Amino acid sequence: MFEGSKPAFLVAFDHCQTIATERFLLPAGIWHVQRLFGALTGLGRDGEFARSAKILEDYVHPIIEARLKDLNVNDKNDLLSLYIRHARETNQTHMLTPTYLRDTIINCTSWQRPLFSRVPPLTNAESSTNKQS
Repeated sequence: MFEGSKPAFLVAFDHCQTIATERFLLPAGIWHVQRLFGALTGLGRDGEFARSAKILEDYVHPIIEARLKDLNVNDKNDLLSLYIRHARETNQTHMLTPTYLRDTIINCTSWQRPLFSRVPPLTNAESSTNKQS
């Protein structure tokens, strides 16, 4: 199921996105039955989804836990650190749970690809012009 040259996390991420997209294309009644079947048996697309989601959870949970304990989070500018910093500065403790952070970061990451795919890639000439400005 998870073969290829990409790390297991990336394969699992793509797999979850594919299955979630398929849910939008199916009539609600069908995917609800599929979800029930997957929950009861661990088989089918929802069984695959659960296994892929577990790989995602196992990958991101230690990262989130470490970042929550990181005393230098204010010095970092990655998406996870920005969310943690904002939650602490605004006293929004519900945003500091690992589950909330996992869901937020994965949802933001899943929207990156379609958004960035609309932007044409920079050529080498454009890239060097932007550096000189």
